[in-house]
Amino acid sequence: MGILNFKGASLAQDANGQPVPFAEMFVYGAGKSTLSPVFEDEGLTIMKANPIIADALGRFDTSYLVEGAYRVVIRAASGEAALSEHDVVVETSTNNGSLYSFSSVADLESDETLFYSSAASQFRAVPTRIIGVCNGGFSYRIAAEDAADHDLTTAGGVKLYDLKKRSPQAAGSAATNPDGKIVEMDGLQYQVDQNATGAASATQDIGIDGLKPFGKVRAAHFGGDLQRAIHNSGSGEIHLSDETLTIDSLILNRDIRIIGQGRRKSKLIVTGHTTYDGVKAGIVASGNDAAGLASQMRINGVEIDVQTAEAGVVGVLVMRKLHMDEVFVHGAPLDGINFRSGNPNLQAPYFCEFTGVWSKGNGRMGLRLTENCNANRFVNCQFDGNAEHGVHQTVLGLSGVNQAVYNNIFQGGQASYNQMHGFYFQNGSECFINGTYAEYNSQIDGGNPKVGVYKNLKLSSGFARGQFHMGSLGTSTNPEQTLGLNTVTSNMVSVGGHVLTPASGLELGYANVGTGRKVDFHGAGGASHAINFHEGNSIIARLIYDGGPSSPNNEVRMEVTSNNGANWSVLWQGRNNGNLGFFNKSPVPQQSIAGPAVDAASTQALTNSLRSALLNLGLVT
Repeated sequence: MGILNFKGASLAQDANGQPVPFAEMFVYGAGKSTLSPVFEDEGLTIMKANPIIADALGRFDTSYLVEGAYRVVIRAASGEAALSEHDVVVETSTNNGSLYSFSSVADLESDETLFYSSAASQFRAVPTRIIGVCNGGFSYRIAAEDAADHDLTTAGGVKLYDLKKRSPQAAGSAATNPDGKIVEMDGLQYQVDQNATGAASATQDIGIDGLKPFGKVRAAHFGGDLQRAIHNSGSGEIHLSDETLTIDSLILNRDIRIIGQGRRKSKLIVTGHTTYDGVKAGIVASGNDAAGLASQMRINGVEIDVQTAEAGVVGVLVMRKLHMDEVFVHGAPLDGINFRSGNPNLQAPYFCEFTGVWSKGNGRMGLRLTENCNANRFVNCQFDGNAEHGVHQTVLGLSGVNQAVYNNIFQGGQASYNQMHGFYFQNGSECFINGTYAEYNSQIDGGNPKVGVYKNLKLSSGFARGQFHMGSLGTSTNPEQTLGLNTVTSNMVSVGGHVLTPASGLELGYANVGTGRKVDFHGAGGASHAINFHEGNSIIARLIYDGGPSSPNNEVRMEVTSNNGANWSVLWQGRNNGNLGFFNKSPVPQQSIAGPAVDAASTQALTNSLRSALLNLGLVT
């Protein structure tokens, strides 16, 4: 891949230097009369029309070509005489270690495609990035826009440093620059080390050996090549400035730490992928040079923008312990973040800590947790606006891996506005949610989980022993209808003071353990307590303790209704003085009856006393 960036590639002009609206650019292979393929993207996946048509101001959009030699003809309109013709060499930037490349210094000086503030048809000049010149092996670094000590300025106003002229080696011999000496070049510190040659040299991309980074290792030390910076960092800690780096993919090994300036300042654009353990991913936290599970990696303060067009790519694949803080992952064709175990004892993400991580707008899940990915904690993380679920925990049946996933914890944050479920616990156990927003999911059905197919929280039958204390569910009316609960009695879901599960019953304690359980209802003097029994949205029966003024003897009663609570009938009521009554009858003391029946008279007396007792209790009429 290469950029079509010769002089005139961004603006069509006539002989007087005036823009030519709607001019046409024809791109041919060198020595050929057939038009060449032209592409819109760096990956050469989206072909565009050839000739390329300028806009009303004469500006051409950015174009990409396969590396090679080309003849470019620009005309005011088809059939008219050519405004200009150009012989152009397009070279893949990775061949010369540079972000941009030019055929000659003259082409670089006359360049009008690079600007500090770029329009759609131009390229943004990012300070510290490298520009290479094919003929002569020259290399330049883009200076800051307000730099006053630059060596060269392009026609587009971009200021450049001549790196060979500015290298410490250019200033003197090894005697004046001995090993260990700290030197500065373009605002970055280096240490002279004559053994730092080839790939070990921080400045390999500009053809200078004998330097290695000093102090905080930055990607800029290695011309923006993040993977090479990681490989040669020594300490394992790479610092990103207020910059945007484009990477094909990235693999993090043990104890590698990428430290950005914040997700609004430091950005990684992922344009490709690598395949690891059968999964295509832009960034892999593999720790694959670690023995056991002790490997720890960290990514802090970075935006990860996944722009690959390859289907089935996850943004970040987590295979071992990874800590992420203030990271924004978006645009992945599959999952934003995917946890996966490759080996139950050697490669599994346990005890990961994610704080302030945002996974949004991905092609499947914001976060996916699979078997043997346990005891991970997510604090104030957001999983929003994804094409399926915000968070999905499941067991895939991976060969050789423990078929369990448990003890994953979510504190604060949210899982909202996803097309399907907010949280979907399909399998696993002993997971926890504490105060996490889960609202307006089921976007595929209009964003109302109360009536939609998908819910803010969904528990399948394969999940048990979870404790979920939910935050906002997007509604104060019947919020439980936004939840899809299973019938496993060991789960507990609560919304405010409402305990909503288990759906089929409540179990206290364990069988054959302990000496009993009690439930206490506390209140001030004169308090009343009730246990209400619902059918649908109506209370049909209630058990009441009434210690208020209407019941001076502290009454307990069982009531039922047949007309939706308009009138209540008392089945029985008792008071703390021992009085008892049934069927709306006022409570009476324990009843006495006549002695045993031994003849007709005593039998009649017994019958009369029994009838009187039953009438007093309200059991007969």
